[in-house]
Amino acid sequence: MEKVVRCLRYMIRFLGKESGLILLPIFAKFTDLYVTAQHSCILYLASVLIDEFGDLPVMKEGFTNMLESMCAPTFAILNSDNAVRQNPDIIEDFFRTCRRCAEKSIDILMTHPRLEDILKCSLICCGSNSHQAGHAVFAFWNSLIEYGSRNFNHRARLDNMIVTAGMGQEMVRKALRGVFADTCAVPDVALLLHDLQNYDSGLQYLPTWLDRALEQLPTPYHPSGDVSAMSNHVREFRHAILNPGSQDSKVAALSTFTNTYR
Repeated sequence: MEKVVRCLRYMIRFLGKESGLILLPIFAKFTDLYVTAQHSCILYLASVLIDEFGDLPVMKEGFTNMLESMCAPTFAILNSDNAVRQNPDIIEDFFRTCRRCAEKSIDILMTHPRLEDILKCSLICCGSNSHQAGHAVFAFWNSLIEYGSRNFNHRARLDNMIVTAGMGQEMVRKALRGVFADTCAVPDVALLLHDLQNYDSGLQYLPTWLDRALEQLPTPYHPSGDVSAMSNHVREFRHAILNPGSQDSKVAALSTFTNTYR
């Protein structure tokens, strides 16, 4: 299966948009196959197709249906923490596809009836013990926030999910917990906090989300038993994240905080 998908991927990349009429009917068969046999390489092929054809208006309906058909089998697989640990390839390729939707045709994603379910699934999957899978989830979040907030027509739905439904709070909480388990995720978490700061430019919500996430972190061990010293580190970290600054400054602050707090 992977060899067949690899051949199709090379054809798409080589022929570009001219390959559409030839390959899309074939991919429709693969989409049907994914319902019964969940090969992650099919999801990867979907991301390649969206990357090449996602900006074509005539493809919008087809990609909307494709995403719909892939959601149910993927959610059925990733239905527990143990399943998340066992299926990093599915997580990586599914959220790569979702990210491509955000980057190439945000309308497909923001008008899709399954978007809330996709976000809920991503909150479960960001706890994967695979760095590549976690990176794919963070990259999806960042693209969704960046491209979704650019369009006035989509801003209301984005606000409803991130603010009203509390998913922004969960993103921050899961991200901070996850970075202590995998310090390689520091750049991804820093970018998420940077994008959330740009999204919440008036800082109406991010300070509260950050405070609640910090409160829920486990109390660190300090050799001297000086709790006030750790409180100072937390305040310094909060100040660095919420103050205007580059993504690099947030990477530095997060790296220092995790090294000190661990």
